[in-house]
Amino acid sequence: MGSVEFRICITNLLPTRLHRRNSERHGRRNHRAGRETRQGGDVPFGTIEVWCSRMEETMTCITELKDLATIIGILVGALSLVFTALNTRRTARANRAKFWLDLRTSFAKHDEIHRKLHPRGDWKNPRVPTSEEQFQVEAYMGLFEHCEIMLAQGLIDKKTFRDVYRYRLVNLVENDWVRVEKLCNIPDGWKRLIALLARMDVPYSCPKQ
Repeated sequence: MGSVEFRICITNLLPTRLHRRNSERHGRRNHRAGRETRQGGDVPFGTIEVWCSRMEETMTCITELKDLATIIGILVGALSLVFTALNTRRTARANRAKFWLDLRTSFAKHDEIHRKLHPRGDWKNPRVPTSEEQFQVEAYMGLFEHCEIMLAQGLIDKKTFRDVYRYRLVNLVENDWVRVEKLCNIPDGWKRLIALLARMDVPYSCPKQ
């Protein structure tokens, strides 16, 4: 009786265990197949559509970033040009101011001749300068010729020079020795000074031959 019951129990258990094993094997195959599909198998059409949509959005974003970078580059370039222009203008003003200061220093070296040429100076009564004074006057006249060069090159402006130094030219041509011996007798030697007199509207006359 015991042996019969044991065989019946074994017979009932075998189909259950076989079914369970078959189910487990089938489940493993399905899982492996699904994993292979995810790794390298066919992709559903919906997935491709989503992927394409994202790629399109990415490309649009890249294009917009490129446009933004271009605009930023243009703005930076424009600001650089403005800064360069302002810096150049500031440098030009500084250089011009330096020219005027240097010119003032140069004229200060000829103060003695300037005072003698003044209407209330030592040469108010016409007299011929001494040899040493003549050298000093010629150096003074040479400085005015340098001024004409700077005016012609635009290094100093005409209005400022006229306001500050024109009266010195008037005093210079009032001296008979300067006017006759230098400007009238040897004009080729003082072309730049004569041009400066014309630029500053300082007339002078030569004696009739």
